[in-house]
Amino acid sequence: MKMYPQDIPYPDINMSEEQTENVTRNKFGDGYEQRVENGMLNNRFTKLNLTWTLDYGEGLEFWAWLCKVKSITSFLWSAPDDKEKKYLCTSAKRTHGKNKFTITATFEQVFDL
Repeated sequence: MKMYPQDIPYPDINMSEEQTENVTRNKFGDGYEQRVENGMLNNRFTKLNLTWTLDYGEGLEFWAWLCKVKSITSFLWSAPDDKEKKYLCTSAKRTHGKNKFTITATFEQVFDL
C-alpha cells in the first residue's frame, strides 16, 4: 500500500462524492422485487471525482505518482471533512495549460487487507 503524497494539495472545491451500496436485486415476474445486502460489513463505499489545478512541477510529480498506483495499488487518503480511508485510483486524466496541469481522477474506496 502506498501513501498519498503529502506535498500535493487537496483537490479543487468541485469534488463530487457518490455513495454506493453492494446489493443483489431479484426481480420477479409479477412486479415484486427482493433486495439483499451483499455482506454485513463494508457493503457501502465511496466514489470520489476529483480535480486538481497544479503548477507544472507539482503536476508532473503527482501524475507520475497516479500512474504508479492507478487501478492496482491502494493508498490511504482523507478527503476534506472526512476520516482517512483506503482508496484506489480507477481513472486519471491530465490537461496541459500554460505552466499548469489540470488533473482529474476517480478515487474508489476499497476494503483490502
